[in-house]
Amino acid sequence: KRYITGTLVIATAMLFALPGKVSAGDTAQTISADDIVNKTYGDAAFSVAATSDSGLTVSYAAQGPARVDTAGELTITGAGTVKVFFFQNGDATYAAATPVVKTFTVAQKTVSVTVADSTVTYDGTAKSVSASATGGGNALTVDVTYDDSAAAPSAAGTYAVKATVNDTNYKGEDTATLTINAAALTATLGTKTISYGADAPAAADWVSTLTYSGFVNGEDASAVTTANLAVAHAAVGDVADLVATPSGLTASNYSISYVNGTLKVEKATATVTLASLAQDYNGNARAATATTDPAGLTVDLTYSTADPTNAGSYTVTGTINEDNYEGTATGTLVISPAAATVTLGSLTQTYTGSAL
Repeated sequence: KRYITGTLVIATAMLFALPGKVSAGDTAQTISADDIVNKTYGDAAFSVAATSDSGLTVSYAAQGPARVDTAGELTITGAGTVKVFFFQNGDATYAAATPVVKTFTVAQKTVSVTVADSTVTYDGTAKSVSASATGGGNALTVDVTYDDSAAAPSAAGTYAVKATVNDTNYKGEDTATLTINAAALTATLGTKTISYGADAPAAADWVSTLTYSGFVNGEDASAVTTANLAVAHAAVGDVADLVATPSGLTASNYSISYVNGTLKVEKATATVTLASLAQDYNGNARAATATTDPAGLTVDLTYSTADPTNAGSYTVTGTINEDNYEGTATGTLVISPAAATVTLGSLTQTYTGSAL
């Protein structure tokens, strides 16, 4: 069998469409051919037929992804548009017939494409999914897109995956969802210290105390947005260690959990002033006095010797004894000897010859 395809078909069709005599005969003839239904790539070869009212044998040619032999058996070679030419060259009686062209479409064959949902955790690297196609005989190329982009994503999020066969003769697609979960990140709030009576630190003052655990792919604290950091704690009052609870941090690729910090309210420093440090001996224990700023605070006084009574110098330490204040001062308590009066007697006596 011979096949006639390609440019030869066009040349042949043009040749037999020219006016005038192509052969000896003058009697006209007409070719009749049925329409050809559309096909799908992979369909079996089939026969095309045409007749001429002259009774002469009709010849065939094909243009496009198909070939037809001299017996009219057409074999599909690919998807696309096929034109089948029917022509009769005439003989001594009949002139060449005007060729008849029948056009049909060969659709791509649908194959099964498989792509599965995938859930992974962010690690900073691109995450792709694999897809496959079956039913095409040879291995087929399958293109995968993520939210219509060919680039595999790396950022945390949910992506619409579409797998599409990339082949001239086959088609098929499937869809799935790629989920990149945020990586776990722990943010630990540190400790801030204030003195009794001071205002609580602003949220921004806590940023420098934050430490993190869980960064991936060489990332660091710069991946975290701290602008909306909030720190909750009990009202600041007496000296205490208050639990500080952070919130409000954001990081596009991380799910953040928190470890509480501590707001330490420490004693404020007060001033102690010692007085009554110079006293005279009176036989009783002598004591210094103390005043404070702020006023009214309790001061415990201790001495280098318990209950200093005798004349001499004694080290005095005044220490504030309060829940919310601290402070100390040191001085010297000097107890001076008391003044005494001496009265002389027996100053007039009679001579006895002995020492008086």
